[in-house]
Amino acid sequence: MPKVYSELEDRILKRKWFYEFVLPSGRKTELCISAALAEIHTTRLAMMFSVLDPMFRNRWADVSVLDIASHEGFFACHLAARGCRRVLGIDARAEHIQNASLIRDAFGYRNLEFSEGDAQSLVADAFPPAEIVVMFGLLYHLENPIAIVRLGRALTKEVCLIETQIAPNLSGTIEWGSCHSHKEIPGTFSVIDEMAEVSTDNKEASVTGISLVPSQAVLIWLLKRFGFNRVEIVPPPSDGYEQLVSGNRIMLAAFT
Repeated sequence: MPKVYSELEDRILKRKWFYEFVLPSGRKTELCISAALAEIHTTRLAMMFSVLDPMFRNRWADVSVLDIASHEGFFACHLAARGCRRVLGIDARAEHIQNASLIRDAFGYRNLEFSEGDAQSLVADAFPPAEIVVMFGLLYHLENPIAIVRLGRALTKEVCLIETQIAPNLSGTIEWGSCHSHKEIPGTFSVIDEMAEVSTDNKEASVTGISLVPSQAVLIWLLKRFGFNRVEIVPPPSDGYEQLVSGNRIMLAAFT
């Protein structure tokens, strides 16, 4: 292993990480979360590749990826390792970008970049559309998740993968202007207060402190309304993370 990689690994291994990275030397990063919670990452990874490998197995070198809310770069790194032409990870927190860049440099991935940016401020015209768009652990931390679903459609050439906590659904109709007029309710959002997490600088929480969590029904409805031709619920492995297995979290694959 080149000396620069050893020095980088030593720097990486001096601290704890949100993800377990197996570094080029075979050494592993120490987790700052419990092993039980870390199962969500391995479950997401398995679910992600259960969709992507059949689609791109023979053409990874032609594929570009946008990973929105890329955190410390765990999923972006795994996609770069598949040999994608370009992977761009975007995250609102500068600390996450710095940490993800360290991991990238340790592996020497030249097809992987990271950029700081709040998902809620991103403009579709600023990025070329990518074959794959990934948005994991994002929607339920946003004040305006609808705008991000719209952004995802604008940036997706083939498939958008969304993993999120979901809220209980309300269906039926609502009076609209008078008792004689009604509108159908395709799904609902639940308001979540994350101000306590923001006040303690919880880097896994909302940036603003107010979040709208979508129901499964409304998320599927939005994806189709914004132009995805097909939306599928990605089945979790039976031994996967409990929230994904129970359906309190879901991963959706939206195809153009």
